[in-house]
This record gives sequence, structure tokens and C-alpha cells, in this order.
Amino acid sequence: MKKRTLKQGENSVLFEQNEEDVAFVKFAGKEEDNKWFVCSADGTKIAETDSREIAFILARQNDFDPCSAH
Repeated sequence: MKKRTLKQGENSVLFEQNEEDVAFVKFAGKEEDNKWFVCSADGTKIAETDSREIAFILARQNDFDPCSAH
């Protein structure tokens, strides 16, 4: 498997990953705005929702293994 490294981006996430089927679920809102992103291992936004639980479900429905990113 190819080793991948996310570039340090807007959310300062730096992560080495050996699996390409991982999706990261990360909070992208503010206190009054409950927004969650599902992103691929290279940082590409796949989905946006207002529920963390739904974000994990969306990742699994699209054959990704969801992982929390802080």
C-alpha cells in the first residue's frame, strides 16, 4: 500500500495514513453552527452535514472507514 500524508491545511491536520479508504470526520462549525465535514484521506471534502452521526453514516455508505479528525 502507498503511504499518504495529508498536507497541513486550514484545520492544521497532519496525518500519515496507509489506507486510501479512510474518510475523516471533522467539526467545521462554530458554537452556533453545527457543521461536520467528511473528507477523503487527501483532504478533499466529500460531504457536509449538521450531524456527526450522519457524517459517519455517509462515510460508511460510500465504502469509507470513518475516523475522527480534530
